[in-house]
Amino acid sequence: MTSQPEGPGADPYRRPGMDEPTRVLPDPLGSPDPLDPTDPRTLVDPDGVPTRSRGRRDPAGASGSGGGARRVIRRLATVLLVVLLIVAAVLADAVARQRTEQHVAQQIATQLDTRQEDVDVTIGGWPFLAVLATDRLSSVDLSIPVATVTRQDRRVTFRDVAVHASGVRNARHLDRGIIDQAEASARLDWAQLSQLSGATITSAGNSRVQVVRKVDVLGAQVDVQVSAVPGINPADRTVTFSDPKASVDGITIPASLLGPAMSSISKKMVLPDLGSMRYQSLTVDSRGAKVSMAGSQVELKDLLAS
Repeated sequence: MTSQPEGPGADPYRRPGMDEPTRVLPDPLGSPDPLDPTDPRTLVDPDGVPTRSRGRRDPAGASGSGGGARRVIRRLATVLLVVLLIVAAVLADAVARQRTEQHVAQQIATQLDTRQEDVDVTIGGWPFLAVLATDRLSSVDLSIPVATVTRQDRRVTFRDVAVHASGVRNARHLDRGIIDQAEASARLDWAQLSQLSGATITSAGNSRVQVVRKVDVLGAQVDVQVSAVPGINPADRTVTFSDPKASVDGITIPASLLGPAMSSISKKMVLPDLGSMRYQSLTVDSRGAKVSMAGSQVELKDLLAS
C-alpha cells in the first residue's frame, strides 16, 4: 500500500495504512493529561500526588456527595422522629395526670362535703404514667378552701387548708394510701374558736387573743376581758392559753385568779384527732388561728374521713 506523506502538511486524522503503526491523536481541545501535575486544573494532595482534575465531573465524587446528603437526611429524620415521640409521651402523660388530679379532687370533695371545683390537686413527678407500674407518687399538693371534720360528735371547720405530701404509696386507692411525709396548715376563724370555747374569742393584737369570761372577784362574778397567748398541746390536741392578763377599773387581776378560768376554756377546745398527723403549733392573726401539722406514715383515710 502506498505510504501517505507525513509532516506538517499531513492530515492528522487520516486512517493509517496497514503497514503504519497506530498513532495517538491529539486532544482537539488541547487538554493535557488530566493527571498531569503541570496542568493547573489538576488537584494535588499534600504528598504531591496528582489526584483528579478540576472542572471535570468525578463519578465517584458525585456518588459520595449524594450518599452524604442521604445520610444527613436520614439523621434529620431520626431526630425528628425522636422529638415527635417525646412530644407524644409528654402530651399523654399530661392528659393522664390531669384526669387523675380531677378524679382525686372529686373523691376528696365527696369525703369533705365540699365542691369539686373548690379542691385543687397538683401531682408532682415525671413521668406520671410510671404510677401504673409503681403505684407510687413522688408528691401531691392539696388546696381546699373549706374542710369540715367530725370526730366523736365534734364538728370543726378548717379553712384555707394546704397539704404537701411526699411519697404517696398505694396512690390508686385512697382508702389504702399511705404518705411517707406530710405537712399541712389550716385556719380556724374567730367564729369557730368561739364555738369551741363556749365564749367569745377575738383578736387582741400582738399575737394575743381576747376572751370575755366571768371571773370570781371577791365573791362576785365579774365579766372580764382576758388577753392571753394561745398555743396548742400536741399530746391532747387542746388549745392552751398562757400569760393571761386582765384588769378591772384599772386594777390588775392576779394571774392566779385568771388561770382557772382560762383552763376551763382550754379543756373545751379540743381539736380533731387526725391519726398520724400531729398538731405542731397554733398562732393567731387578724383572721383567726393558724394551725400547722406534720406526720409520717400518714394514712390517707385519717385525713379524709369526715
